[in-house]
Amino acid sequence: MPPHEILIVDDDYAFAEFSTMLLESIGCRATAALSGQKALELAVSLKPDLILMDLNMPQMSGLETIRRLKAAPATSAIPVVVCSSVLENADIEAATRAGAAACLRKPLKLAQLQAEIDRALGPRP
Repeated sequence: MPPHEILIVDDDYAFAEFSTMLLESIGCRATAALSGQKALELAVSLKPDLILMDLNMPQMSGLETIRRLKAAPATSAIPVVVCSSVLENADIEAATRAGAAACLRKPLKLAQLQAEIDRALGPRP
């Protein structure tokens, strides 16, 4: 069975690299997009199993990116997990309304990340 393909969307290159290493350590394949627009393009071409999305990004916010992903037939079924350092109740509610499956607070913890991936996609044998 092939590894889960995860798309990381974050304008912070260091966080994207850190997340890539975390995901690869648990047997996933990871690709990073440093903008919402690039995420929309990669979501269509890569067809990832799951998307990790930052909320605070320039040009196109994470919320707007989630809304566009969920509105497009080609990407609407891809689960989105929000990863943000600022997660107030209002942010969590807005992300859930936009279509996010879950919200995680940065810095990511490996066990928590693995649990959300398993919850969204099912554990790998």
